[in-house]
Amino acid sequence: MLPQTKSYDDYQAEKNDIFLSCLFICEAKYRRMGLGSKLLKDIVSDLKIRGFNRIETFARRGSANNPSGPLEFYLKHGFEIKKELDRNFILVTLNLKD
Repeated sequence: MLPQTKSYDDYQAEKNDIFLSCLFICEAKYRRMGLGSKLLKDIVSDLKIRGFNRIETFARRGSANNPSGPLEFYLKHGFEIKKELDRNFILVTLNLKD
């Protein structure tokens, strides 16, 4: 667990959940090439093998300027909205158990 997540409102990870703190392609010229999707796919695959239950992160609505990325990216990859913290930042979750 990242110590900073304690400052995120009332966020509290469940046992065997993973909080993804950063998935960001720094160079804009390398975005929208499928690199983020490939990274996320590999992360999800690895976490499933390791027996984790769920992956969660904060996504930003309408903007890629967020360390974990835009909301639309996660929704496209099967994440669901768990909680809207405010108008811009949304807690999303993906169940890793089949």
